[in-house]
Amino acid sequence: MNVATVSRVLAKVPSRVLLIACTVLWVVYVVSPIDLIPDFFGLFGRVDDLAIGVFLYRLYRHHRTNYGGSSRASTKTGRAQGVAQATTSSDPYGVLGVASNATRGEVEQQFRTLMQQYHPDKVAHLGAELRSLAHEKCLQLQKAREQILQRLGE
Repeated sequence: MNVATVSRVLAKVPSRVLLIACTVLWVVYVVSPIDLIPDFFGLFGRVDDLAIGVFLYRLYRHHRTNYGGSSRASTKTGRAQGVAQATTSSDPYGVLGVASNATRGEVEQQFRTLMQQYHPDKVAHLGAELRSLAHEKCLQLQKAREQILQRLGE
């Protein structure tokens, strides 16, 4: 079994299941009399228990950040809802999230920040649906920026 096979298998496992499995594995290892360093060495014997715990925790964190799971799915849903809510806003200041008395510099800074966040290329890895929502959001941001700059007289 090579690393690619393990990665494919891990990609199919939900994060919550992996967390439970890692916790059970670690508890069994700590309680088990069979260790890399025997526990009768005292504190020194617990180093391997801690090392295995850290390894399993890092495995879980790696899985959660790279393969998603429940937290990433809710993040996708949250972003999609946030884009959809902003879509209905007709106030250009509300779309950009700036005050109505914002200066040109503040408008430009907020525009750049939001464009970096919602650019379709930045969210391409999250799927076609979110990419199209991000594209719509970028168009709204551009339109709102143009409207605000026209009101400022530029």
